Amino acid sequence: MKIISLIVMLLFVMSLVNVDAQNEITTLAELEQETDNIVQNEISDPELQDLGTTPDQAGYGLKIALERIRLALTLNKVKKVELVLKLAELRVREARLMVIKNKLEVLKKVKNEHKRYLDIAEKHIETLDTDEKAIKKHARIKVKLEEQKEEVDDLEALILIKARGLTDAQKEKLLALVEEFRKDNYNIEIKIESKKDILKTRLKAKGIKEEDIEIEYENERNETRNLTKEFILERNSKHLIVQA
Repeated sequence: MKIISLIVMLLFVMSLVNVDAQNEITTLAELEQETDNIVQNEISDPELQDLGTTPDQAGYGLKIALERIRLALTLNKVKKVELVLKLAELRVREARLMVIKNKLEVLKKVKNEHKRYLDIAEKHIETLDTDEKAIKKHARIKVKLEEQKEEVDDLEALILIKARGLTDAQKEKLLALVEEFRKDNYNIEIKIESKKDILKTRLKAKGIKEEDIEIEYENERNETRNLTKEFILERNSKHLIVQA
């Protein structure tokens, strides 16, 4: 959510714009520079540097094909869903990078690949187990969905930051794409929540209290998010060392 905090900072700077013409020019110039700095920070984001072949490069089709082979070879149901969501999240990051590079013409292709993976996720969520051990598996999947929603929020914020250099038609088209990303994520979230309700009903029928089910669910969810944050911090630290 780094980019969200940065856009809040930009809005604060904008609130300081003086009515005086000379001061306004100075402040807007500083604002423009700050916008450029934010975009440059996005470019240096290790999450965007580790994407491999991007949609604007030759070989992107091969990259997608290899991903699908890897997915086909993943037989465990939960790991398959987690992998599909990870690949879908990768598409959102690619979309962010394409916005930064002004390669807007390939965004629709990225969006289509994102939806294709979420369709696969939706299909496999239907087949997930509903036994006593399943509650932790559902919690991990929930975290993956939350992380992907944050990526979509970052994409939208980046588009808003760059809106000064876009036509109204381009901005509307990009924001409409963001809503498609968000809608697809929402559909999956509804699906996993429905599956969780079924699981809770079956577990309560076996004599397990709903309070205990929710505690176990939240504990696994929080632990997974903490592990994810630790991984991201470690990766970012390594990236800074390499830069130094």
